[in-house]
Amino acid sequence: MSFQNTYFLILLSILSVAGVTMHRSFNYLPKTSKYIDSALFYGVIILFHSVFGTSGVTDKPAILDKLMAMTWFKFFTLVLVTYAAVRDIEDTIFMSVLFLSLVQLMRTKEERRQHPNIL
Repeated sequence: MSFQNTYFLILLSILSVAGVTMHRSFNYLPKTSKYIDSALFYGVIILFHSVFGTSGVTDKPAILDKLMAMTWFKFFTLVLVTYAAVRDIEDTIFMSVLFLSLVQLMRTKEERRQHPNIL
């Protein structure tokens, strides 16, 4: 599996769109929804994005710069922001994969070599 391959990225994008449209917002994890949809959790997501998602709002703590250098944290942050937008955990995964594959598709071959794992 290579994130350098244009055909793979197109397939990944198509599968993500198909997943979002075919599952028709069916909730595969209903027990998690009551926790994730709580005002506290949702509020933290929005505040996290509002404070740290835009530059110039506040000075970030140094630990966040270290965390943002880690791939898993970048993906976690993307998932949080995506969830804030779509409010469905399954759609969140599909839309995150779609976004990442489209970003990689827009990159030139040289940019893909510089970013082999998308994040």
